[in-house]
Amino acid sequence: MQRQTEGGGGTYTQQSGQKLKDATRAFELNRRAFVYGTLKEGYSNNRLLMSSRKMTNTQTVSKLVLGNVGFPYAFPDDAVPEQYKKLLFPVKGEMYEVDTVKSFVNLDILEGYPSHYNRRIVRFENGLDAWMYVQPDWYNARYCDACTLEDETWSWP
Repeated sequence: MQRQTEGGGGTYTQQSGQKLKDATRAFELNRRAFVYGTLKEGYSNNRLLMSSRKMTNTQTVSKLVLGNVGFPYAFPDDAVPEQYKKLLFPVKGEMYEVDTVKSFVNLDILEGYPSHYNRRIVRFENGLDAWMYVQPDWYNARYCDACTLEDETWSWP
């Protein structure tokens, strides 16, 4: 249920208030985000991270299945049916230190969190943890083409 009220900064809804609270909690827990698709440097959505600091290129320790629907879906191990577990490999991408809660909210909005993607804290080969947006519903894999698998590591495109 959305309740709209007018305020000095425009329209406010309970739903947007909840998104802000959720993003604030996530930001306070961990300010790093791992990106592996259109948020990477050189791609269209990287503008959302322009004021954030790119820390490094890295890859996940945990294994996922990476599919391509024009942008990537990373399916975590717990979403992958047993017969497809052989497709689980680490995912390459970039780690950012997100600059503000507003930037984190913008990432959530782009990724459609929590209705389209979910996010979770994942460990990386550099020893750091970061938020990663994942697709928890294997049903969406039916729309995917393969991504690039090289040296037993996924990358997009």
